[in-house]
Amino acid sequence: MENRKYRRMSRFTALACVTVISSGLVLGGCSGPKEEAEGEEKDLSILVETTAPQTESIELNGNFMGTVEAESEVTVVAKIGGDVTAAYFEEGERVNAGDLLFTIDDTSAQISMAQAQASLESASAAVNSASAGASVAELNLLYTQDQIRETLGTVDTNQMQLENAVASAKYALKAAEENRELAAEQFGLARDAYEDLEDALDDYKDSAEDLEDYADSLSSYYKNYNKLKDASDLDTVMTSMGLTYAGLGLSDGADAEEVALAYIKKNTGATTEYELGTMQKAASSSAESLRSARSSLDDNKDSMKLSMFQSAISIEVAKNNVLSAEDGKRLAEKMLQDYETYTKATILSGVNAQLAGSHSTLISAQAGVTQAQAGVKQAQAGVDAAQLQLDYTQVTAPVSGVITQKNITVNNMAAQGSPAYVIAADDAANVVFYVAETVMREISVGQEVEVERNGSTYSATVSENAGVADAASGLFKIKAQLTGGNELIAGTSVKLTLATQKAENVMTIPVDSVYYESQKAFVYCMENGTAVKTQIETGITNNESVEVKSGLTADSQVIVTWAAQLKDGSPVKTKDSEPTPAETEEAPAQEGAVTESTQEAIEAASIADVEITDTAKLSLSIEERIMQEKQVQ
Repeated sequence: MENRKYRRMSRFTALACVTVISSGLVLGGCSGPKEEAEGEEKDLSILVETTAPQTESIELNGNFMGTVEAESEVTVVAKIGGDVTAAYFEEGERVNAGDLLFTIDDTSAQISMAQAQASLESASAAVNSASAGASVAELNLLYTQDQIRETLGTVDTNQMQLENAVASAKYALKAAEENRELAAEQFGLARDAYEDLEDALDDYKDSAEDLEDYADSLSSYYKNYNKLKDASDLDTVMTSMGLTYAGLGLSDGADAEEVALAYIKKNTGATTEYELGTMQKAASSSAESLRSARSSLDDNKDSMKLSMFQSAISIEVAKNNVLSAEDGKRLAEKMLQDYETYTKATILSGVNAQLAGSHSTLISAQAGVTQAQAGVKQAQAGVDAAQLQLDYTQVTAPVSGVITQKNITVNNMAAQGSPAYVIAADDAANVVFYVAETVMREISVGQEVEVERNGSTYSATVSENAGVADAASGLFKIKAQLTGGNELIAGTSVKLTLATQKAENVMTIPVDSVYYESQKAFVYCMENGTAVKTQIETGITNNESVEVKSGLTADSQVIVTWAAQLKDGSPVKTKDSEPTPAETEEAPAQEGAVTESTQEAIEAASIADVEITDTAKLSLSIEERIMQEKQVQ
């Protein structure tokens, strides 16, 4: 029992002590129950909406541009522009290949001939101009070389500065992490000190109660002493108190004074009435001193709580400093990486390109003379081209057939490249369009196609998908046959819409509920009031839904609302959820210490010999802060 008292006292001697001296007795102890603020914790749940995956068919349409065609249809165009001087056939008439269809005024072609001859003369003058350009190009090359030397001189210096910035950022991060660990250690010490203080208060209370009980027992003995001492019928009083002479160590017939003294000596150890009174007063005074000491220690709780609060704030500040240092390190590393990957590479590429450009300019300028000399030959070719233009004033039918359209009239202008006559057989109209290989593999013969032109919609079906790529564009030609009557004109452009991807009876979710991280899709699912980040594999997607190939079940509750604070592990709830009351923690009541004998309490109390330390007052929000810290841990 005595060792237990010593252990309990040693836990708080470093925090607070008190010396109590009364009548040569030194008594110590601590008491005081733990008190914790009670109240409801604020509900931080995010209000969300959820939905279960659906099973449905999903289709992805594509839009393409196509051209209307007619089988065996030929459009005769004017290869030059000019006034029509004659037209020899009308719509509905039949022509044979080689028949003269119409003629165009050749005045413009004659002017072109004159211009071509003038170009021949100017080509000679271009030789002198090309020689001057070559001289300028040589000077530009020298200037470019000087610029390149200056640019390369700064590349290594800039990189060294960025490397130093990365090293500094790493050092700052290390220092911030060490400060965070130190703050956490200081918080732990403050918390332990606070708990030790509360234990000390409990011990003071126990000792004070023991001394009060002891004082009460001494008072009871003192009353019995007076009762025995003043008894007129001593034997009757002794019998009522259960006393015997032999039990008190007296012989029969001892007087009342002797019996009273023997009684208090046996029960209290006091040999005189004065000594008994002194013991009673000392016990009461010691109990009052212990209670006063406990009150002083209780005042220190506020300062201890403040210390904990300040330590908790230091932890948060240290954490923020670590985050800031991490951001600084990432930024410095990213700047260095970008410089090495982009800036430096761009500079070197630019230098090479600049130098190559200057060389190329010089070479081009030097070749200018040769090109100018070749201009004479080009001018001669222009004369030949002008002659060809004269030939284009006589337009003949390229094939035999029936004229379905006539778009020219005599004495009116025929624009170059504009349709003049259309010669075609009575064949069904088709729409031709080109697609990529992935789309081509999804298109099948007989598939429905929607055709749109000038606000009108027509129906067609895929009639040809050869699966052969066009040599020029690399795309695949698809032909669709128009069904029913239509007013489409051959050669016009139309918009086509058809399904390019389709999935039957698959699991889908709203497209707005899907997030992407490093090109990997995921959603947040609500599980037991918590947002759980769930990786998924997606398929095709339209404007409303996305196909889910794996990652979810039919019972998954997918969160469809967006919130900036939503993350993995966030508390969430729906509108239909019952409000969850904040959990409250109630400190378990401290069990009372086992009652010790009065003499042991006095001996244990004599150990205390310390002083009380003053600190600042505690912030009113410390209880809430401590509760949050415990939850984080």
